[in-house]
Amino acid sequence: GLVAPLWEQTAALADRLTGRKPDAAYKGSKVSTKLKVMGVDLVVMGDRDARDENDEVVTYAEPSRGVYKKLIVREGRLAGAILMGDASAAPALLRAFDRGAPLPENRAELLFPLAPETAPPSAAGLPDDAQICNCNGVSKAAIIAAVRKGCRTLKSLCDATRAGTGCGSCKSQARELLEYAAGDLVAEDPSIHYYVPGVPLSKPELIAAIKERRLKSVSAVFAALAGGKDDPASKIGLASLLKTIWRDEYEDERDARFINDRVHANIQKDRTFSVVPRIYGGVTSPDELRRIADVAEKYKVRMIKITGGQRIDLLGVRKEDLPDVWRDLGMPSGHAYAKAFRTCKTCVGSEFCRFGVGDSVALGIAIEKRYQGIEFPHKVKLATAGCPRNCSEATTKDIGAVAIEGGKWEIYVGGAAGSRVRKGDLLLTVETRDEVMLYMGRFMQYYRENAKYLERTYDFVERLGIEKLRAVLIDDAEGICARLDAEIKAAADAYVDPWREAASPVHPSQFVSVLRQIQGRASAHGD
Repeated sequence: GLVAPLWEQTAALADRLTGRKPDAAYKGSKVSTKLKVMGVDLVVMGDRDARDENDEVVTYAEPSRGVYKKLIVREGRLAGAILMGDASAAPALLRAFDRGAPLPENRAELLFPLAPETAPPSAAGLPDDAQICNCNGVSKAAIIAAVRKGCRTLKSLCDATRAGTGCGSCKSQARELLEYAAGDLVAEDPSIHYYVPGVPLSKPELIAAIKERRLKSVSAVFAALAGGKDDPASKIGLASLLKTIWRDEYEDERDARFINDRVHANIQKDRTFSVVPRIYGGVTSPDELRRIADVAEKYKVRMIKITGGQRIDLLGVRKEDLPDVWRDLGMPSGHAYAKAFRTCKTCVGSEFCRFGVGDSVALGIAIEKRYQGIEFPHKVKLATAGCPRNCSEATTKDIGAVAIEGGKWEIYVGGAAGSRVRKGDLLLTVETRDEVMLYMGRFMQYYRENAKYLERTYDFVERLGIEKLRAVLIDDAEGICARLDAEIKAAADAYVDPWREAASPVHPSQFVSVLRQIQGRASAHGD
């Protein structure tokens, strides 16, 4: 639901720019969103509190079940609502909120069905103008129309209408409408099993073919496995996979990289870049801070931002200044732009904190120095906490370690704290810091080898299940633990700081902006 205002603003702008509606104006949006936080449904829409004494507030709470419901009624219409722990009334409330429809006098009807048969209607029974996807503003009618035009798979339907491509919470309703409108013609799109869209193979099949044919470049994969047809959308995923398989034997083709990976910085909306140097465990020094300040002044950095990963982000750096910025910083890349190991957040731990039972800083720095820059199917963020108070939020990271009494460490995997919030699953408890490093590395390599492209660890852990992961990574049920340990060690040992390219660019135009190239050519021709 949080994306919908962007589309409404864009539509108003497009109407004005094209002259279709010269007086079009954005007049605000009715914002709503659906989340699942640690397995608890949460739906929020409109106002959170009453505007004045004329608003009617309806609340219901059942703490023992973790249920809370609240309605804000203004002039007989729904102005806002919160549903936590029980979202069964959400479809009806969202319709009433979006349409500004008059509400029944008995407000309880909004929160509780009066009888079993009054349960919320299925998606098929909704009116045609009912909004199914709140992120992208897709109605039931638009979805039905797409099915009638030939969409027979959920993927093709979502691609055609954009339903389900935001937060994904409406996919079940989109699937229901697909089955309702297409009937027996519904099919499964085989491409949902492909690792990348341009090569018709699952990840295990793709890896086997790459190894068997010793394909070491993206172009070689397209030539051998995709009928010689390049697919731009597949290049980045293939490049990452090939680097995981071949390491230093990988044949790097720069056009297979996204711009961020070609210049080792994160592109911003104004075409400048952000630079995030590595700050191991979030611990820095006066000398590093002076260099950062000097660089910010010298290159007129527009914003200096403390990140959530305990680092410093320099925003607004010009592309042509990147090599000089890196040289002047004298710090390694923080890989804030890559599908790779990002950072290991730490609390102060036992060295300073009176509650600390483990040296989370030393462990976090060791983890970050060992695994920095290793590529994964998606970005990976870690944290270490010096006690169960968990100040560094280690239990909601991709991988986290929490110190407990007795000098032990709990290792969590599959946590999340972004658009989705999930407490990681406890993989195991270990006695030593070395064991933390061992099992973290083992999980990393197994994730590298078995996750789908762009599948975060929390989806990966849920898909496989923590019991299977324990069997494979702790009990060695598949007999692969020694190989996993060796592979992640080799990947870590092969690390090279990409900011070294400041001294020797891959090609002369690597850090030259396209606009300046065009201006230079125009000047050379006397234009």
